[in-house]
Amino acid sequence: MIALLACLLSFSLPAQAVDPKAAEKCDDAGQIYRVCSDQAAAFTSAEQAAQGKNKLLVVAVGAEWCPWCQSLHRLLDVSGLMKKYEKEYSLFELGLYQDRDKSATGQAVLNKLMAYAGEKTEPKGIPMLVVVDPVKKKARFIDTEKLEKNTPVSKGHDPEKVFKSIREAADSLRRP
Repeated sequence: MIALLACLLSFSLPAQAVDPKAAEKCDDAGQIYRVCSDQAAAFTSAEQAAQGKNKLLVVAVGAEWCPWCQSLHRLLDVSGLMKKYEKEYSLFELGLYQDRDKSATGQAVLNKLMAYAGEKTEPKGIPMLVVVDPVKKKARFIDTEKLEKNTPVSKGHDPEKVFKSIREAADSLRRP
């Protein structure tokens, strides 16, 4: 019996066939909101790095095809808003959708964030922000629609409103 078990364990299972055309369909190189890569692993890494540096993690949830998500990225990353506060916060951009279909690993991270926040209902719409305390495993969701600053000539997010909402969420996470 032991010999039979040892013999069975020595055989490796065949690797699952990967459809090369399916792999080609998903290429997120150079994209902000990646969905082809393992978002769950990337989030875990970002969470551990933030914890090691005693920072809160700001998660921007979006999709490459979403203009408001692109606007939020430009505000947080390109404009340098998060760079100003890098001693307190780390930024992680979570790709949730590929061609409007939910990414499995992005959804897994969203589910984890919902558990951290004690949310039972999935937030509606993107982009969204989530402030995470990686030590306490707590999170606060921020609705970005109320953070918009629209004028007749431009649309986007108001930097002051965005940072104020991040700060308020962070303060609520730090309370005992």
